[in-house]
Amino acid sequence: MKMGDIQKAVAEECRYLGDASKDTINTTTRSYLKQLKKDNYTVTDHKQTLDMKIKRTLKYGSFSWDDETKKFTVEHRGQSIELNKIYAFAFLRFAFSIAQRNWFRKIAKPKIEMPEVEEICDKNIRDGKFEQEQYELPNIDGEAISRDAKFFADSLLKK
Repeated sequence: MKMGDIQKAVAEECRYLGDASKDTINTTTRSYLKQLKKDNYTVTDHKQTLDMKIKRTLKYGSFSWDDETKKFTVEHRGQSIELNKIYAFAFLRFAFSIAQRNWFRKIAKPKIEMPEVEEICDKNIRDGKFEQEQYELPNIDGEAISRDAKFFADSLLKK
């Protein structure tokens, strides 16, 4: 039996009890080990490994990293190249510098020139002087206009 299996069992029991204190974990682990020793089981040490293999596959190629051999592999259409960790790190720095260079590059936008259009309104009408035009309000004394409109219309008329 592996020590990792015992740790998982102790974690589940602590979760069931609702108590994850250090004392509870230690006493539960000791009791598990005593019982396994009585039942003539041997417990192998838990070897903690950080070895991992990462592989990313794209449409035309793939990248992989093997932590055990410390090799970075690039595969493209049946051909491959392996880089040790120093060259892999140098490649990574190169890729990041290219990415930053392209990311921060200012792209020049093409200037769009507007075609000249004839002026619709001439600002120099009547020699630049504004003349107020006066209009008569229709049917002020009639019943067609509301009381508010009559009051407003009366305030506009000169007396």
